[in-house]
Amino acid sequence: MLIEALIAMLLLGLVGVAPAYVAARMAVSHKQMNVGSNAVAQLRALLMAQGNALCGTAPEIRIGGTALTVDVSCTDRGAVQVGGVTLAASDVPPSIVLSVESQPLFGGGGVIVVGE
Repeated sequence: MLIEALIAMLLLGLVGVAPAYVAARMAVSHKQMNVGSNAVAQLRALLMAQGNALCGTAPEIRIGGTALTVDVSCTDRGAVQVGGVTLAASDVPPSIVLSVESQPLFGGGGVIVVGE
């Protein structure tokens, strides 16, 4: 009788702990998704506001009071032909990729990339 009661209490404990664990994991995922969305919005705003002027700089964004340095990668595209007209490499804007890294804030791979 005592063993049956112990087994019942153990099963009841597992049934109670599982939803709490799932709820905690959902809260963490939700937080990381919101933080990542905030980072993407700030990186896009930075790219739209400064464009080519970002090349050769290391701007910062702030997320939740944490300053994160943005890695700026600019790649020249070379000459491009459009509709039979060739544009010189100097007339074609570079490809700009912004990325920011923080494993604790973003979870997963910990890197947010905009521009690829």
